[in-house]
Amino acid sequence: MSLAPLLKGRDIGAYEGTTIFSYHGRVPGRRTAAIAVKDYWRLFGLMMSSRKELFNIARDPGETKDLSGENEGKRKELQASLREHERRQRKPRQSIQHSSAATVVAIDRQKEELLKALTYIND
Repeated sequence: MSLAPLLKGRDIGAYEGTTIFSYHGRVPGRRTAAIAVKDYWRLFGLMMSSRKELFNIARDPGETKDLSGENEGKRKELQASLREHERRQRKPRQSIQHSSAATVVAIDRQKEELLKALTYIND
């Protein structure tokens, strides 16, 4: 689904009821801010803070008035959506078991040459 109509300020029609998530970070590899947008509502929060700001982007495109206190239900709804999205995005941690025993793997000649060229194995 293209976001171009939204970015161009057109009617959200096809996006009605769809939550769009965005993450931003100044530290490479680490998310520092999270955003959830649904209909005309935008929830913004810093990852290290429990405080979340809620804006109605149709009425306040400059996001000057935080409505999280006045619209607690919408804030909670978007926060729950954001938490669920983050939970689904986490990859299960894979445990690696180390062993002192070497594993022998048979490979064909072509793969062996490629691994040698990449210096993964020696003669």
